Amino acid sequence: MHVLVATPSGGLGQGGIDRLMGALKLQLDRQDSADIDVRFIATRGPGHVGLSVFYTLGFCLRMLAARLAGRADVIHINVASMGSTYRKLVIARCARMLGVPYVLHLHGAEYRSFWSGDGGFLDRRIRSMFEHASRVVVLGRVWRDFIASRASGAAGNIVIVPNATETPLLAHVGGGDSIHILFLGRIGERKGVPQLCDALGNMKSVGHWRATIAGDGEVEETRARLTELGLMDRVQLPGWVGPDQVAALIASADILVLPSFAENLPVSVIEGMASGLAVVTTPVGAVGRYRDR
Repeated sequence: MHVLVATPSGGLGQGGIDRLMGALKLQLDRQDSADIDVRFIATRGPGHVGLSVFYTLGFCLRMLAARLAGRADVIHINVASMGSTYRKLVIARCARMLGVPYVLHLHGAEYRSFWSGDGGFLDRRIRSMFEHASRVVVLGRVWRDFIASRASGAAGNIVIVPNATETPLLAHVGGGDSIHILFLGRIGERKGVPQLCDALGNMKSVGHWRATIAGDGEVEETRARLTELGLMDRVQLPGWVGPDQVAALIASADILVLPSFAENLPVSVIEGMASGLAVVTTPVGAVGRYRDR
């Protein structure tokens, strides 16, 4: 079976879905199965967002070439809101024109607010994309119910496959004498980082803890707020960290915190669970219903 996977940076990016696809690629490489050929192809790329149209067209051309060569049995399309959806509408349409079945894998955190269901042009196009999919993969019941309510024709093809992570390579040691509180993700309002800073400020008089807020985004704004709160001696902001640094941070942490306002099923929560951390998070997306998904 020949599979083409549409993912933002081809499984090499910083985002949760690229990390997930990167882990999947590693596992497939380890298995080295002759029965399945999977190619991960970028649809947005790492550069300027304006270049994403060229990546999208490039994916469609590679899909055409693979179809003509008999090497396109199914297209796996990772989809989120905004630009991701616009790109995937094009890819899904091309797949239908070429007669190649496709699977939609919904991972966007804000899809409920993006897909209004107002009956307009965009709403109809999105509904058609979902209803023509051979399968729709979602991360929890809340997303299954949402898609079924927006695209009733897709209801029978929705399957729940929660996010997963590899078994941690580093043994968990924790923070030792000082409890280590860890945040992993894009730093900003959606992830609740301002509220996290305020909460840490309220704990200033409590001893024996330290924190790491790791990720890209509003790093300098957060640094300024922590300086204002007098917390820079207890909170580190390393910016974006790569996979090896993430593994080391998780191994040295005791609590993983994610006070987010919008999520699907964040990889950081799964990674924290896999390492046995105490996870403190808001009940958003599939997170609050993870146990009874």
